Amino acid sequence: MSNTVLKAIWPGQTTNSLMELVDSSACAPAAWAAMRGKYLFRREWASDKEHLKAIWAIGVLPRHHRAVLAMTSDHAMVLQKDYKQAAADIRAWLWDFGNPAGHWKAIASVFDSAPDCPALGFHLTSTFQDPWALDSIDWSRPWSVYDVLDKNYPNDTGHKPLRG
Repeated sequence: MSNTVLKAIWPGQTTNSLMELVDSSACAPAAWAAMRGKYLFRREWASDKEHLKAIWAIGVLPRHHRAVLAMTSDHAMVLQKDYKQAAADIRAWLWDFGNPAGHWKAIASVFDSAPDCPALGFHLTSTFQDPWALDSIDWSRPWSVYDVLDKNYPNDTGHKPLRG
């Protein structure tokens, strides 16, 4: 069985596993399926990256939907300054989708607890190699979820950001 691992990240330096949740299908694949159902009218669980790209390419999404989708992307990280926003966005997303996946409430609670590390990211063991493995990470690849959203998607609708 695959797992979802929440990683504590010190960009450019190191990472470590902060929390491991059994059965990764209760995290990213469930989120992807829920959003595919809403936006593409498809519910299958396959991790078809073309479907994810199609959702991402939608001109204006509720910001919290795009934030949750972004969090499941390779090398995505939430910076410490954005932990409270991430928790709020996850909870708003859960409200919209009726909690299709069991891990997201626990993940929101971790963000709310404000762990003492500069960033958090995911290793979704069912979908790809550990993007945070110290022996292979290229530190030019990680990106900040909320910096990208603020810069590239200022017109996304819905849940209002806590900051700005």
